[in-house]
Amino acid sequence: MKSFLCFSIVKTDDLEQLIYLLNVLLKKGIIEYYSIQFSNFLHFTKCIIINLQDNTKENILKSFSIIREDIMRLNKEKSINAEFLRENELRSQFINIISNKLDKDTKISIKKKIFIIENNEICQYFKLYSLKFIQENSTESILSIFFNLINDLGIKGILIINFSKLIQGTIIYSCFFVEYFSKINEKENLLNKIEEFISNDLILKEKIMKWNLIGNLLWRLWFFKDYLYFKKTNLIFALNTFVQRENNSNTSNTD
Repeated sequence: MKSFLCFSIVKTDDLEQLIYLLNVLLKKGIIEYYSIQFSNFLHFTKCIIINLQDNTKENILKSFSIIREDIMRLNKEKSINAEFLRENELRSQFINIISNKLDKDTKISIKKKIFIIENNEICQYFKLYSLKFIQENSTESILSIFFNLINDLGIKGILIINFSKLIQGTIIYSCFFVEYFSKINEKENLLNKIEEFISNDLILKEKIMKWNLIGNLLWRLWFFKDYLYFKKTNLIFALNTFVQRENNSNTSNTD
């Protein structure tokens, strides 16, 4: 039977409140999965990509209506400053994990472990990594270390934290990072720079690039076996610490 997969994107100032709400909707089956996306291309941005899947468009529209009403109600009660993206901004945020510009002239190829996006003779390269966690209570420290390193070292990319659920309803999450660079000789910068400060075996696992990963990346699909059970204290604290730091940094840069 044909299945429809749709998405919506929300920006918010309060990840904690929205994560709690979305996890409730996830357990109810209203949401198929969702992802928190952090980008540091030009300035720090954070947004949540919500994915819906069903066999009928009517059910998807019904689910989206429930999601929108719940988020807007939370927005009114808790002032989380949630905003649903629309039209060009929605499309731009959705495809930016692969390229800021995709059209009929775009060429995509794979060379060794690197994806190459070529458009009008301008090439962009990217590699994919999963973040590894030694144990449940290492989430806060690993995320904090990684957040600090990619920003302090000037690494450009997008970090995705993907939330899903197991059959029994348990919420799980996994993290992966897409590194971007404009010159092919920069391809090992991330691993080399991180290894100067900490053993890379503790944080990153490089993924072999395959053609089927393009669709997975675009839809932010959970496709790694590396996952943790969601425990709000560790992950939420790490996210709040990171977001607060970036907000303070952006404020200082504009003074």
